[in-house]
Amino acid sequence: MPTLIEKHLQRQKDAQKAKAAKQAAMARPPSLPAVSSSLQSVPSTKSQPVDLAAPQRAQFPVEYLSVESRALSTFDDNPLFGTCGAAEILAVGVDLLKKWRKRNNGPDYVQYGPGGPVRYELDALMAFRARHRVKVSSKP
Repeated sequence: MPTLIEKHLQRQKDAQKAKAAKQAAMARPPSLPAVSSSLQSVPSTKSQPVDLAAPQRAQFPVEYLSVESRALSTFDDNPLFGTCGAAEILAVGVDLLKKWRKRNNGPDYVQYGPGGPVRYELDALMAFRARHRVKVSSKP
């Protein structure tokens, strides 16, 4: 099962691919067919034949009809995570993050007002992880 960071990195790659495809499509815009009028008068007399064929409709390219969800990185390169997401990234418990906040330890966070919601920036979480990485020496 991919971790939250792997999902985020995959979304970034998908966003870059989508952006490149969009730029390529913008370089040569597709031509749209003419739209024929679908409002035709139907004769009310029985002596004239009635055209029962469906009215002609414009065929739009699939690119205009599909609604794809965009990756988070298309909106923000440094997204905010709640306590649960931050705990998953750091591989610690939610309660431990709360203890660190009360003791003024742990990663930097954003709090919207006193007693408000707490959010963690991805860069702050990754920097916190990097600061606490233990390098094992080859000498005993």
